[in-house]
Amino acid sequence: MIICFSGTGNSRYIADALAEKLCDEVVSLNDILKNDLSMEFEAGGRCVRGCAIYGWRRREPVGTCLWRAGCKGCKKVYVVATMGLNCGKADVYVAKTLAGKDIEFMGLTGIVMTDNYVVMSPMPDMATVEVTNRKALLTLEPVAEKILNGEKIVKTDKTRFAGLKSGPVNNMFTKHMADAGYVISDSCTGCGKCVEFCPSNNVKIVDGKASIGKDCFCCYGCLHRCPQAAIDIKGKTEDKGRFVCPDYVSVAQE
Repeated sequence: MIICFSGTGNSRYIADALAEKLCDEVVSLNDILKNDLSMEFEAGGRCVRGCAIYGWRRREPVGTCLWRAGCKGCKKVYVVATMGLNCGKADVYVAKTLAGKDIEFMGLTGIVMTDNYVVMSPMPDMATVEVTNRKALLTLEPVAEKILNGEKIVKTDKTRFAGLKSGPVNNMFTKHMADAGYVISDSCTGCGKCVEFCPSNNVKIVDGKASIGKDCFCCYGCLHRCPQAAIDIKGKTEDKGRFVCPDYVSVAQE
């Protein structure tokens, strides 16, 4: 079983590809959280958790929710995470989370996908995304083989000053993300796509316009899926494009 959380589709893309290689199934943590479903599953002897690495560590509170999901009969757990360039000491933090539990941590590896943190950089064009996705699937091949064989996986990326970045820098980054400062422009039509997607049920339509509350996972799924690009963060993302993997990408306008 592969339990996956995905904001803009990167992690789901990798989870689906991995499930095909392992002849396994993907369980969407998004759906579980949104619909308040049971987090207990029959997983057999192996479970894979999929999520994104933000700021050289798994994103909270998603990480906490990911480990709340229980898999009966599971003795081994793998983490296959999507990331921008590197994942710091994300594997060390996962190992600490699992310490003392009756389960064997079989390792974490990061798969490079399109960086969707639109606050920092504009979204690439579709051709660039397709190249990134193809490379990601090639990287996934040996990972899937090891999981099939019951072998441990390891992260292959290197991060300079990994302890600093996964520690204090991540703490500052997480606080910065939590204070998103969403602004809804007048181009919002109240279509409800943001409400439909939001895994924490944090978005509502008020007086015909989207309204985002405080219970935010900072997955940016609403921002990237808005067909009018009406959701902005502190005036920093208006012209940087929007991205959803693998179906849709738009580039920032000149």
